[in-house]
Amino acid sequence: MITTTAALTQAVTLCARASSPRADVTASILLHSDSDTLRLQATDYDLTIDASVPARGDSVHLCIPAKALLAVVGALPSGADVELTQAGDRLTVTCGRSVWHLSGIPSQDWPALDVVDVPADAPLLPDLSPVACAVSSDESRPALNGISIGDGVAVATDGHRLHTAPASHDGEPVTLHRRALAALGALGGTLRYTIDGQHIGVAGPVGTRTVRRVQEAFPDWRRVLPDATEHALTIDRAALVQAIRRVSVVGGGKNALLRLSVADGVVVLEMTHPDMGDARAELESVEASGDVGAVGFNPRYLLEALDAVNGDTVELGLSDCFSPVRVSAPGAEVGGGVVVVVMPMRT
Repeated sequence: MITTTAALTQAVTLCARASSPRADVTASILLHSDSDTLRLQATDYDLTIDASVPARGDSVHLCIPAKALLAVVGALPSGADVELTQAGDRLTVTCGRSVWHLSGIPSQDWPALDVVDVPADAPLLPDLSPVACAVSSDESRPALNGISIGDGVAVATDGHRLHTAPASHDGEPVTLHRRALAALGALGGTLRYTIDGQHIGVAGPVGTRTVRRVQEAFPDWRRVLPDATEHALTIDRAALVQAIRRVSVVGGGKNALLRLSVADGVVVLEMTHPDMGDARAELESVEASGDVGAVGFNPRYLLEALDAVNGDTVELGLSDCFSPVRVSAPGAEVGGGVVVVVMPMRT
């Protein structure tokens, strides 16, 4: 079977993301072909990836260790054709004068999998990038290990911040596991999705990703949204980002604390490190509805919130050093734009 190195490399790289670390057949990539298509499949049971590339020639039906196949395609020269030939449980990969012989496992040993068929007219997957950074990786809180999509909103939280963005899915909320997010960009182009029982399928030009739904109910995140804030701070987004980055050079580490205060229309940002020293930056010509005492932030959380909000201007809804802080474009509402809630840190 003959295909191009570029197509094969892209498909193998995508499938390798789902290969299992177990010492069994799921540590492999299944290759199976028909007259004009080579299909590749990999799984760790929570996640299954299907990819296909145009090909021609004799058929191949074999499971090849993902690490070995990934190493071979990484060594292939670009812009050439590559030939795959099966002889029993061995795969020969030929490209020009280079030849690799890889030991495989019979395709009959491949497990039966739940693979979601995503039709061409399935709804478009909403842009999840503004909320993906807030997905929790704490396995002891499985309900937070994904992005909830429903009621016109995509939302994620790790308990310290909450990101929301508009989503076209108006049906029953479903939670897309974080394992599904890591390689969505690798699927390429426009993505469509389908919900099928306990699984969600996401398809793009390169392949299809099938991932299990998070079964635990996503928490009632609307209770976290502040009903109102005492002070509204409207400021140039890029200027605030640059100022935070400047003062953050002396405050690294997971316990970094950024202090933000407002007095007479001037925003003051301060950070202190017991070994490195301290830093201070001021931003003038801001719109503020009053003076605000020092509010503490994790600087990374605040930067990710600002990165998620589109537009040149951002609005921070502040009350006091204990209350949640609302970050959005001026006038944005949940479901109509990106809205982020960040919990303050003790100053």
